[in-house]
Amino acid sequence: MMMSESCDSPSTQPHHLPEGESDLEREDELELQAQEYVDRVRNPEMSGPRPQSCPPEPSSESQLRVSKSSASDLSVKLRSSQVLAGDTGQSGLLSLPWELVLEICSYLDARFVLGVLPLVCRAFQCVLTDEVTWRIRAQKILGLSYPVLEGKKFDWPSACIELEEHLSHWSTSNPKVQHFSLSDGHFASVDSVLLIQNASLCVSGSRDRNVNIWDLRRLGQDGEKVLVKTLGDQPRGTHRLDSYLLTMSYAHGQLWAGDKWGLVHVFDQQGGSFQHVKCFNVGHRSQLTGIKQSLGTLYTSSTDKSIKVHVPTEPPHTVCTLPHVDVVNGISVEGDVLAAASGSMTVEIWRRTK
Repeated sequence: MMMSESCDSPSTQPHHLPEGESDLEREDELELQAQEYVDRVRNPEMSGPRPQSCPPEPSSESQLRVSKSSASDLSVKLRSSQVLAGDTGQSGLLSLPWELVLEICSYLDARFVLGVLPLVCRAFQCVLTDEVTWRIRAQKILGLSYPVLEGKKFDWPSACIELEEHLSHWSTSNPKVQHFSLSDGHFASVDSVLLIQNASLCVSGSRDRNVNIWDLRRLGQDGEKVLVKTLGDQPRGTHRLDSYLLTMSYAHGQLWAGDKWGLVHVFDQQGGSFQHVKCFNVGHRSQLTGIKQSLGTLYTSSTDKSIKVHVPTEPPHTVCTLPHVDVVNGISVEGDVLAAASGSMTVEIWRRTK
C-alpha cells in the first residue's frame, strides 16, 4: 500500500461512453487511465501539493525512530520497479486509481493478497508481487525503522506476511494464545527447551539431569498424558562464551545474541566472518537466557522472570511482555507455538489460536 491514502481529486474516473462506441475505444481509455496513474507515481510532483486535509507525516516524537526509507527513497524504488500500466480487460476494479486499489488490499489478509489476487489478472500480478508494494505496506504498519539490516535479497512479501500475523496474535490486551504448564516431568529447574517436528514434540532439559519428550498434540485433550518419554540422567554440559554471550539465534545471515546484562547484540555475516553492528537494550533487567529472531519476529527471555515479544526494528519494538512467577531459563519458537523453560520446575507453552 502507499505511505498515505491518495488525496488527489480522482482525475482518472471513467467517463460514460456513448452507445455504439467500440470495445477497442473502451480498452484504449482504460489503458490511458492506468498510464496516467503510473506517470503520477513515477513523478510525484505532477500531483501538485497535498491538500491541508491530508494527515501530517508521523513525527519523530511519536515513533521510536523515523523510518530509514524516506518518501524519496520509495519514489526511486517505484521508478525502477516494473509496474504494468494496465490490463485491457473490461474490469470496473481496474478503472479505479491504483492508490485506492492498494488501500482496499490493505484490509485483506496478506497471504490472500500475495497468493490469490495476482492470479486474477496481469495488472494485479505486476503490482501485488512488486517488492515496493510490500515494503510500503510493512513500513506503514510499523512506522519504525525496519528492518535492522536489509540485505540485497531481503524478502519483503514474506517479511510483511510474518509481521502482520505476528502483530495480530500478540499486540492486543488479550493475545490469541493458549497457555499450558507442564509440571509433572521435572523435579528441578528446567534449563532448556527445543521444539521439533513442526512443533508437535517438545524436548526439555533440566538440572535433574533428565531429558523429557512431550507430545504437544495431546495438549488440552482429556485423559491424555503429554509426557511421552524420559531420556536418562546424563550430566548436562555447560558452555559459556568469552564474550559473555549466553544465547544466540541465527537466520538469514544475521546472528542475534543476548548477554549477561540483558542486552541484544546483532552481528552481520560478511564473507567468512561476523561483524558486530548493533547493540540494543530491549528492556530486560538481568541476563538473557533465550533469543529467537526471524524476518518479522523477535523473542527474548530472561532471568528477570519475563519473556518479551518484539518486532525486529531499530531499536526493537516490544509488542508485549509475558510475566512469569520464576526465572525463565530458555525459549523455543516453532510455528504457532512458544515454549519456555521455567525455574519453577515447569515447561510453559503458549500456542496461538486462529
